[in-house]
Amino acid sequence: EELHVQAGSDLAVPKRIVSANGAAIMLDYHTVDGEPVLSAVRDAVRTLLTIVRTAGQVTLTLYPETQCVAVCKLKLSNDRVTSVQLPDGSAWLLSSEVIGGVECLTEVTSPLGARELIGYEAVGHRLPPDAPRQAIPRVTAHTVYPGTQPAITTHYAFSQTNFLGYDDEDRDVRWSREGDTLYQIAADYSYSSTETLMDGARVHRSIERTY
Repeated sequence: EELHVQAGSDLAVPKRIVSANGAAIMLDYHTVDGEPVLSAVRDAVRTLLTIVRTAGQVTLTLYPETQCVAVCKLKLSNDRVTSVQLPDGSAWLLSSEVIGGVECLTEVTSPLGARELIGYEAVGHRLPPDAPRQAIPRVTAHTVYPGTQPAITTHYAFSQTNFLGYDDEDRDVRWSREGDTLYQIAADYSYSSTETLMDGARVHRSIERTY
């Protein structure tokens, strides 16, 4: 992977990636608001992907200027992706809202009309002391409405300890920007999640995962 500092910014970005067999792809960028953004991916023969950003839309063209060309369009509103238009003209619709100070995906509608609703706990995963925020939201429910079929709902529950290294009983673990906070923990440490698939009001299946 070859890095170059992008003109108009102070960031180094990958410009060429070479595989073990010698094949390579080249990455092109342009600068938006002082930040490099990807504009094209090429190999030694042709352009594989182009990315064009206009007001309210990002257009991705796969294999441009060939018989296999495919175009996807990301529609934007207030810098949020609200739909993904597929090459056949159909689209995924996306809704989001700010929960606990974080932008969270709350609803997805598929091109065939199925809907997915995602519920969150605003004060979800707690962060160790000295972190930039007290907690981040976490998903507690996911419901799929597959058209004429019954809704499928899954609930999620989590232990107090988590992958961020939070533990109310160990105040010696502090947040660090230098690496994984879990590396500070010398003793055994575990955290868990429970996934519960519902059948109406009845629990159909429950899976507990411990890490």
